[in-house]
Amino acid sequence: MHELDAYSQTCAHFKAIELRGKYGFSDEDLRDLEQELLLRLWQQRRHFNPRRGKWSTFCNNVYGNHIRNIIAHRRAACRDYRKCIQIG
Repeated sequence: MHELDAYSQTCAHFKAIELRGKYGFSDEDLRDLEQELLLRLWQQRRHFNPRRGKWSTFCNNVYGNHIRNIIAHRRAACRDYRKCIQIG
């Protein structure tokens, strides 16, 4: 079973940075997004099969799928995220 290595953490960091400024995510959301991606990878790690592919590909697929889910959830909560007013 894979542990969350330096690649997993670095990849999650850069994926979170890519979301910053898009879909209503701000700099303040960066660490939360990173943590959410790492948690999802931790939950899915048992599905990794080294005979089917590399760990880096698995990480990118898990992150990509989860990012799509985050965006879909955010869009569903507020159909026009640009019109959503953030409180706080």
